[in-house]
Amino acid sequence: MKKLIKMLINLIKNIIVFMVWSIIFVSFIKTLMFLIWNFDITSLHSWKTLFSFWNQGGVFKTIPDIALLLLLILSPFIYIFGYIKIKKINISKTIFFLLTSLFTRKEKDPERIVIKGIKTTQQMIEDVKSEIESIKPDKSNEAGNVRTNILKKLQEEIKK
Repeated sequence: MKKLIKMLINLIKNIIVFMVWSIIFVSFIKTLMFLIWNFDITSLHSWKTLFSFWNQGGVFKTIPDIALLLLLILSPFIYIFGYIKIKKINISKTIFFLLTSLFTRKEKDPERIVIKGIKTTQQMIEDVKSEIESIKPDKSNEAGNVRTNILKKLQEEIKK
């Protein structure tokens, strides 16, 4: 019973993947061919024009014509390859990831703000000390001369 349920679930999954992949692939190829070559793969008129060109002895000479023919030939192989690759993807995890990324807000890291000219407390203390020392009045030479003169006179008087 469990195997039957598992097979049914797998079959439903494969059918859904097949339908979604078919819609995406055909719409992509249709848009690409129509924009580049004005060839609609779902239109009978475009196919009739291509076959009448080929049946009347038309030759694909230019690179765009060869690319169109190559894309038409390779489309089934690309389709099968893509279907096999997409079938291997874990759909439930992918849908869960898409839904969570769609409905959750991504918190952005705040931009790093660099403020130049900000100093550490030690640098600020040193700057204040140097400013205080620059503000202190210098001892005048006259005051130093007066003191030395007084000391000389006192020493002379002591010697006498």
